[in-house]
Amino acid sequence: MRDQKVTRFSVGMPRLDLIEENTKMVRNFKPLRSEEMMQMSEALSGKNKMALDHYFHHHYDQFAGS
Repeated sequence: MRDQKVTRFSVGMPRLDLIEENTKMVRNFKPLRSEEMMQMSEALSGKNKMALDHYFHHHYDQFAGS
């Protein structure tokens, strides 16, 4: 394993089977194609805007000393 580059490290995994499952997912990872990224971005942008609008609807900025 010394010749492989470590790109992620997870601290606090409670069980070996979880580490093995995560390792399997990382090894099988395939990046999304540009078209898939665009579709996901478009699908999420409206939901993100709605969530952000909801968050800021009753939001009040409070600064130190105010």
